[in-house]
Amino acid sequence: MFADALKKAAPDLTEISRRNGGIFPEGRVKAIIRDGGIGGHGTMRLLSWEHYFKSDAPPERADQIIDDLVSYLGKHQAP
Repeated sequence: MFADALKKAAPDLTEISRRNGGIFPEGRVKAIIRDGGIGGHGTMRLLSWEHYFKSDAPPERADQIIDDLVSYLGKHQAP
């Protein structure tokens, strides 16, 4: 099951807005980074990256890192 998931191409992160009617879903992207929420490996969920950010930084710094990442993704959306 996991091997089959690896055969699927990774999504183009510059096309998030295009896949969402031309609007970058900032709140949804933050939620995905914080909580996972995307299936793709059978019954496994996307890892929650917030855990890794918070292990190396105080909570307010982890929030800033996530905000910066979401801002970066938002600025790099395909026209």
